Amino acid sequence: YLPFMLVKEGDAVKKSQTIGYMYLPQTDNNSHIHFELISTKTTQFSAPAIFTPAVVQAFHDHWKNQGYDSNGGTANPIPVCMGWKLAAEENPFENQAVDCL
Repeated sequence: YLPFMLVKEGDAVKKSQTIGYMYLPQTDNNSHIHFELISTKTTQFSAPAIFTPAVVQAFHDHWKNQGYDSNGGTANPIPVCMGWKLAAEENPFENQAVDCL
């Protein structure tokens, strides 16, 4: 992913600054966006609510035909949310597993 990154470790970034680009191979049906911040002081995962409801909705509207969760052989459409089927340790807001964040 390094060729697509526009910042490097230690860089200061500002609100609305592009920090990287996403490459989606046309043959990859499992592409997704994964964004996380990990504190080197606590080694704890954290994910601020950086995506407004409008951004989440626009992303879902664009990619909805590819947003399916194949669980148990059935393909269920993923609803509009920032995180799907998060374990408690992945949930940045509370220590509880959630289906849709």
